[in-house]
Amino acid sequence: MPGSRRRSVGERFAVFSTIARNTKAGAANCAAARAAGLTPVNQEMVDQAQAVADALRRDPVIGEVLAAMDERYSQQPHFWSDGAGRPCRCLPDVVTSDGCLFDLKKTRTAVPRRFYWQAKDLAYDLQLAHLALGHADRSGAMPTEAGFIAFEWEEPHDCALLVVEPSDLEVGLERREEAFRRIAECQMSGAWPSHGRQPFRHLPAVSRTPESEAIDPESIALF
Repeated sequence: MPGSRRRSVGERFAVFSTIARNTKAGAANCAAARAAGLTPVNQEMVDQAQAVADALRRDPVIGEVLAAMDERYSQQPHFWSDGAGRPCRCLPDVVTSDGCLFDLKKTRTAVPRRFYWQAKDLAYDLQLAHLALGHADRSGAMPTEAGFIAFEWEEPHDCALLVVEPSDLEVGLERREEAFRRIAECQMSGAWPSHGRQPFRHLPAVSRTPESEAIDPESIALF
C-alpha cells in the first residue's frame, strides 16, 4: 500500500503520500503518526515548504537573517512565569545570534501595507510581544529587534522583513494584558459572551479603507 510508506522530517513530522482522512490509507497514516507522537504531512506540503524556504534564503535581506539564526533558541520551546506569576510558553521561529527575534507568517500577500492590517486584525503584535517576553526571560534582555518574516505560499513566494517599532511592541504588551484580563473575568463568572447581533458592515462607508476591506481572516496561517 503506497500510502503506508512513511519517512520522518526532523522530530515533529511524519511524511506520507496521502493523509486524507476520508480514505483508508490516509486515515491509517494519520493514526500511525499520532501513535508515534508525530504530525502527519503529505509529500506535496513538504515540497512546497522547501520551495518557500529556498526562496527566503535567496532573498538578500531575509537570507542574511536566516544565516544568523541561533539554533539554541530558534524553534525551541521555552517555559517561564511572567511578572503576574502566570505560567507561559513560547516557541520563537527565528532568533539570531545578535538577539533579533522574528516570527514567520504565511500570507496571501506580503505587501507591507496590506499585511499590516491583517496582522493587527489577527493580533500578531500581541503574539510577538509574548515571544519577546519569553526571549527576555531566557536570554536576560528584550530582543534587539523584533518583527515578522511574511511570505506567500504560492510562487514566486514574495516575502518581506517587517520590523516592529518599540511603540507597537508596547501596544502588543498592553493587548496581551487585556486578553489575560478578559479571560480571567470569563473564567471567574463562567460566562463567555458572544458579540451578539451586529450589522454586517459595522463601519460607515466613508470610514472604510482599502486596507480594512482587504482583510481576510483565512488568508494568514502559521507556517
